[in-house]
Amino acid sequence: MEEGKQLTMEEEHHPCKRRRMDQEENNSSKLHAAGNHINDLPPTILVYILRQLRMCDLLHRASLVCKLWHQLVYDPDLWRRIDLQYQEVTDTQFLKLTQISDRVTHIDISDTHNLTAEAVEHALKWCTHLRSLHMSSMSILNDGILEVVGKNCHRLQTLVMDRCLHITDRGLLQIAQGCPDLRKINLTLCAFFVTDNGVLAITENCPRLKEVMLGYLPKV
Repeated sequence: MEEGKQLTMEEEHHPCKRRRMDQEENNSSKLHAAGNHINDLPPTILVYILRQLRMCDLLHRASLVCKLWHQLVYDPDLWRRIDLQYQEVTDTQFLKLTQISDRVTHIDISDTHNLTAEAVEHALKWCTHLRSLHMSSMSILNDGILEVVGKNCHRLQTLVMDRCLHITDRGLLQIAQGCPDLRKINLTLCAFFVTDNGVLAITENCPRLKEVMLGYLPKV
């Protein structure tokens, strides 16, 4: 009898109560034998569950639960979408995450701290299947990063980089020439160096463009 389920003298001799306790024990044994542990779920389901966790929880907690979870945490399907918004990420971590899968389609590093422009450039060179890139409020974002995107991410459809103050028309020209499938771009509050020339380059070279956000651009 399991702890917490001991019968009193009166219950032990009561046939109905005794049968009920025996049935509970029998059901519990059947559930265990039937494999009702979370690890018995299909790997695709477990990966879906793990995908709901933040990067830090995946790498520093979930990966330590057991050998299976460690393997799943580094499953390429889990890292086709990399969402690091508002998180503190080192260059080494970011480079490692972007190389787990060779088919990364979505990256969000908006408001991410500690990354350098050099690391972002190096990581994006390998993301040739990228379709969505979010880099809002990234103080390191510059034309060099946009040049890498234009040369390597030809399938890009969504580019969000509002509140990035160091991009110029030169960087937008690289996007216009290298990302013809672009459908959405957000340049809100990218003040100072973005002018009509950069915006026209985007609109003239990206025929599938549907949404352009240009709020608070004094030179446009």
